[in-house]
Amino acid sequence: MINPFPYLSNGYQWLQNPYHFLDQKLKTDGLTFRKHLPILGNVVLTGEPALIQKIITSGEFGKGEGVGALKSILGSHSLIMKDGKEHLKRRIIVAPNFKGKAIAEYDEATIQYTEKIFYELDRHKPFSIYQIIQKISLRIIVVAIFGNKEQEELQYIESLVEKFLQSFKSPLVLFFKPFQVNLGKYSPWGKALQNRENLCSYILQEIGLNEIKKCNSILSHLLGAKEDGIPLQKEEIIGEVFALLLFGHDTGAATMSWVIAHIYQNPKIVEKLQVYVKQEYNAGSELTYLEAYIKESMRLCPVVVHLTRKALKDTTITHYKIRKGDTVLPCTYLAHHNPAVFTEPYQFFPERFMDGKTYEYSYFPFGLGVRTCIGKPFVMRQMKLILSVLMKHFYLQFAPNYIPKPKRHFVLILPQQGCLMVKK
Repeated sequence: MINPFPYLSNGYQWLQNPYHFLDQKLKTDGLTFRKHLPILGNVVLTGEPALIQKIITSGEFGKGEGVGALKSILGSHSLIMKDGKEHLKRRIIVAPNFKGKAIAEYDEATIQYTEKIFYELDRHKPFSIYQIIQKISLRIIVVAIFGNKEQEELQYIESLVEKFLQSFKSPLVLFFKPFQVNLGKYSPWGKALQNRENLCSYILQEIGLNEIKKCNSILSHLLGAKEDGIPLQKEEIIGEVFALLLFGHDTGAATMSWVIAHIYQNPKIVEKLQVYVKQEYNAGSELTYLEAYIKESMRLCPVVVHLTRKALKDTTITHYKIRKGDTVLPCTYLAHHNPAVFTEPYQFFPERFMDGKTYEYSYFPFGLGVRTCIGKPFVMRQMKLILSVLMKHFYLQFAPNYIPKPKRHFVLILPQQGCLMVKK
């Protein structure tokens, strides 16, 4: 009889604190190993650059089951649900919204809203950085998608999005089929579908308005876009908007929670960055020094600990036989803590990123290859702007007795309570 304890132990550790789980496996099993994990099943994890390169570039692996689980919410027509040539064609349509001049248009709004939110915080009253940055990021992504609107309508849209996202506070609702039973609005899945329908109705209303009067927004761009010479269908546009709302602000807020946690653990770093920002902020600088601190924080504590790929054919990963349909995990956390690539991998050392080095297949907080997050330039720019505002205008510190320990929040890993801070 098989002893179930190791499986239960692995599962509990993985769900509670995957950082600790992976640290232990790195010590005992190295950078590549096979484990049975909740929801994911029997998988091979690897942090070895050469193996990750094979998984991403060989053509032997496609998008993972984790993406497939989103079909009931996003439909089957959005960028994240597509693979191969269909994915590339849709990416060409969506990606330009998150590059260059398109994202620079939101700089002033990001700066002003960040200043407003932090000025309104009570002094010496603990607050969650995650919740505050989430609020800022949500406002900017809503403006980007739907265009600038009156304050009351922006708040209404945000309430629809927040209710929609709250439907999946427990990942079981999204990823575990037995929980996806509609027993009416008081059941978790029924409530999720109702919240989706409410948001969907608003998007359809906005599609109608944009068809009559164009505005400068992502929604307007999608309405005018063509794929193979054919305009996108409403269901496709709705799927893209849902995907952007689901992933467009939460990950950045989680990442900023760790950035703040790492920076404020050392008062000398805070002082150094405050001096830097006050010298560079008004000079139109790209704030590359801040970028190095953000990148090092993402290396040390990636909020998404792995990518997911499914084998399209029988193959091997080192000595492990991989059958068609098996899942492999290019593991962000393992790769980011590979001592052969990153000297003293558990130390916060931003200088690693000050010489422009990219660490190909060893550093990938935004994913890899053709499935790299299209919002990467947008999120990086937003994080630099928000951090620069905090360094220039505000004095923060950890809430009394607060220690930023990792804790799972949905599919993301955050510092517990979202990094509790106080404004001095």
